[in-house]
Amino acid sequence: MIELSSKYPAACGGVLYSKGKRYFEFDGFKKLFGSEMNKDLLIAFLNALLPQTAGTITDLTFLPNENTGRSEFDRRAIFDLSCKNERGEYFIVEMQRAKQDYFKDRSAFYASFPLQQQAQKGEWNYHLQPVYMVGILDFKFDEDKQSKDVVHHEVKLVNLPKKLLRLQVWR
Repeated sequence: MIELSSKYPAACGGVLYSKGKRYFEFDGFKKLFGSEMNKDLLIAFLNALLPQTAGTITDLTFLPNENTGRSEFDRRAIFDLSCKNERGEYFIVEMQRAKQDYFKDRSAFYASFPLQQQAQKGEWNYHLQPVYMVGILDFKFDEDKQSKDVVHHEVKLVNLPKKLLRLQVWR
C-alpha cells in the first residue's frame, strides 16, 4: 500500500473524498505522479501494482504524453502519464473519471503506440519490450456492476495453445 503523507498536499492540487474513499483531482494526479520531483511515488505505485514477475522498477524516464499517428489522417492519443523504465519497458497510466464503454479497447489502442515506436528500420528481430497500460477508473465495467469484489482487470496479449488450423479455399 502506498501511503501519501501530508508531505504532498500542495503537489497534488487537492484531494477529494467521497464515501470515505480518497480520490485525486485530475490535475493533482498528474502533478503528484508525473513530475520528476515525485518520480519516486510513481515508481512505488507501479511496483506495488505490478506482479512480482514484472521485476522491480528502480528508475523511470518520462516520455511525451502526446502520440500522433503516422499521417495527419491517423487518430492520435494523449496519455495522462507515459514513461519508460531502466529495462526499456513502457508504462502508460490513465486516470478516467467519466464512464467509457470501450475503455479496454482504448487501452489496447493506447498500448499500440509504444509497440509501434519500438520498430527499427533495417534488420530487426521483432523482439518487443513489454508495455503496461494502467487505468485508474472511477466507474465499473458493465459486466462488474453486480459485484462489489471486482477491482482489477487484466487485458493481455497472450499465446494460446497450438491448434491445427484447417484452411478451406473457396473457388
